[in-house]
Amino acid sequence: MYKRQAQYIERDEYLLHVSRYIHLNPVLIGLVQRPEDWEFSSYRDYLGLRRGSLPVSDVVLGQFATADAYRTFVESYAPADRQDIAGLAFDNDE
Repeated sequence: MYKRQAQYIERDEYLLHVSRYIHLNPVLIGLVQRPEDWEFSSYRDYLGLRRGSLPVSDVVLGQFATADAYRTFVESYAPADRQDIAGLAFDNDE
């Protein structure tokens, strides 16, 4: 069983890394090849490929000139970036 925990985000830079982590997670664990292929993700909404009603992407996308610039940021992930999101994964209590 997983604990659900809220994480307070104080810095915009940290928010961007959290957003990237969330959107890349299905790729990193091998569920899909590209983040936009995960149907349960808001990533397509962020890129303007789908118009969903759930995500409020203004805070994240406001940090980039275009949605394409956000895509570049997400897809340019490098393993060294993991330190920026350390501690975000929920602990498994099983």
